[in-house]
Amino acid sequence: MKETWTKRLGTARLFTVIAALLAIVCYFLPMYSATKDFADSLNTAGMFTELTDYDDMQPSELKHLSMFTYEKIYSRYGDNLFSSHTDVVVYIAIYLLPAALALLALLWAFVKKPILLLLNTILLGGTYWLILYDHSYRGLPGSLYVRGAAWYAYYAVIALLAIGAIWMKVCRSGLKRAVKKEGV
Repeated sequence: MKETWTKRLGTARLFTVIAALLAIVCYFLPMYSATKDFADSLNTAGMFTELTDYDDMQPSELKHLSMFTYEKIYSRYGDNLFSSHTDVVVYIAIYLLPAALALLALLWAFVKKPILLLLNTILLGGTYWLILYDHSYRGLPGSLYVRGAAWYAYYAVIALLAIGAIWMKVCRSGLKRAVKKEGV
């Protein structure tokens, strides 16, 4: 019985590690993708001359906006975009938080800590909701973009992490009962 629960715990752990890796990948997937017409205009030479002040940013980088891209834009040009430096720091922290929480989820999955993983998953879901709320409140990114893969994938990843955490908890409890029953 003990071996069965050990195998189940290993499977649950593998499932959760894969879900955590998907959470890390989602950070780099586009939340928004430019519409076809807008994407074509981003490729056109001479467009968006206001970006010439930003030497290291190319208009083509604005085709697909991921959380990583938002963080990069805010860290490079935040002082030009916001009225105070405090706003810049807050937005950079908000956009770095999903990556940090995804890495923590991977850690909790590796060390088999389902309660911490579940709490981490709740925080990840709350952070993602905060980012989406902020986007809708500020009208980002506008009508020139459509929802990208990460918009939908984050919901699935959060659900997978929660399922994995609960599954690991059930397997750990079953393993403890089996060990107690065997008297080892």
